[in-house]
Amino acid sequence: MKSENSSQTFKKANEKYNSIQISQRKKLLFLIWNTIWIPYCCSFLEIVADIIQIFVQPLLLGKLMDFVSKDTLVSNEEHLWQGMVYAVFYSLAALTSRTLIAHVEAFLYIASNRAKIALQSNIYEKILRLSPSAKREYTSGKSISRHNA
Repeated sequence: MKSENSSQTFKKANEKYNSIQISQRKKLLFLIWNTIWIPYCCSFLEIVADIIQIFVQPLLLGKLMDFVSKDTLVSNEEHLWQGMVYAVFYSLAALTSRTLIAHVEAFLYIASNRAKIALQSNIYEKILRLSPSAKREYTSGKSISRHNA
């Protein structure tokens, strides 16, 4: 009985003080998608950028090897600064690729934590709405432990 009163008190306070009202019947997949869509989309875009970066690195390395293999003293077609530009861009491409992969891992870690928190809050909300007969059969600690394992 106490938990039913506390659940009703919580719902009244939530309706009074929260401007954004949440519908009573939440679909679980919709709840998870709403919490993780931004990190997933950002990591997708970063993976696409990394794939492009993977194809750019061999092109830059080929240009650098062509520059080094030519006799630059005989032909004045390419100057020394062009070789330096190839080397700097190649190292920046490698650095950017590693940074993008680190960002993807961070975004996916954030998404997994958000999904976990959303599921746990959904479990706690359902525990508050259990009937007294169900609470006698299953304690809140046991049901939380089952879902967290």
